Amino acid sequence: MTAVLISVWSLIISTSTAYSAQTPPDISAQKEIKLFVVHSYHASMPWVQEYYQGLTVGFSQSSIGSAITIKNFYMDTKRRPELAKEMGEKAYKRYLSWQPDLVIACDDNAQKFFVKPFLLNRVATPVIFLGINEEPETYGYPGSNVTGVLERGHTLLTLELLRRLAPVNRIAVLNDDSLTGRIMTRRIEKRLKNSRFHVIGYYNTDSFSEWKRLVQQFQESADAIYIRTFYTLRDEKGRYVPISEVTKWLVTNSMIPEATHSKDNVKLGLLCSVAQDGFFSGLKASKMAIKALKGTPISEIPMEETRRGVRVINRSRAQFLNIHIPSYLLEGTIFYDSPFLNTLQQKTREEDKTQMQMQMQHPADR
Repeated sequence: MTAVLISVWSLIISTSTAYSAQTPPDISAQKEIKLFVVHSYHASMPWVQEYYQGLTVGFSQSSIGSAITIKNFYMDTKRRPELAKEMGEKAYKRYLSWQPDLVIACDDNAQKFFVKPFLLNRVATPVIFLGINEEPETYGYPGSNVTGVLERGHTLLTLELLRRLAPVNRIAVLNDDSLTGRIMTRRIEKRLKNSRFHVIGYYNTDSFSEWKRLVQQFQESADAIYIRTFYTLRDEKGRYVPISEVTKWLVTNSMIPEATHSKDNVKLGLLCSVAQDGFFSGLKASKMAIKALKGTPISEIPMEETRRGVRVINRSRAQFLNIHIPSYLLEGTIFYDSPFLNTLQQKTREEDKTQMQMQMQHPADR
């Protein structure tokens, strides 16, 4: 079977002809099943870790899990977007050299720079995608050999949660200027077009200084900020600013609440989210992959959207903003605390107490 697959791939490479759809062979009885997972981003990114855990759990629960060998390729396009095309080409070379039985392509850049130019409708290898924000038609999906899981956020549910926590009407939407950031801004604009929220503007920037300026501007013009992605901000020296540093600056310098799409962002210090479940996306993609490996044609595995959301609130941020969390939100909510916010709040209280004591000692100065 392996020899047959190698000869098929050799024929495709030598003739450069498009692959016509056919039923993939059932390779579930092989001693080794090779999976090639191409990640748009880097291994330490929380979203990547979440969905990868879902993938591995899903495979481990399968009857063919013990036969699966996984090789990972990280394109690292959040931190190195200028190399996206080059990394897509490198991923394809790895694919040719390893000749996997199935490919899993994660997030938008893996589709744009790897699957679409090299694999879509060109090879017999089944491809399962996950985490794409763009409309699937942008990449020509579904294809004769491609299907997967569409990432769809819970923008309206998140903003409704925010409104339950604070009197919010005027929203500023702020994202980085990456491919994902621009896609998200367009998608959020569509979602909010006929909503009851008033959006004062949609903003994309990769400049940390501009990000700061906008946040300070919003203190007067907006009731809240909605942030979807902020991974590609750079400082004056061109250095990428870690999201932990961006978050710390934001929650220290902004006195209006913010909502986001990710529970990891809330864990860092942003106020709230009805968050996507990366683990569930990975788990769903693994189930699709197992079907394809067992011989189900890709045409019989329809694309699916992520629908599962998790309500998360940062308790420390709520306290810092003097926001009371209603009792009806306590059940079913995941709460996080931020030590640096607690320390900052304690410091503020001590400064206020000292100032009050000084005023009491010198009443004439008031």
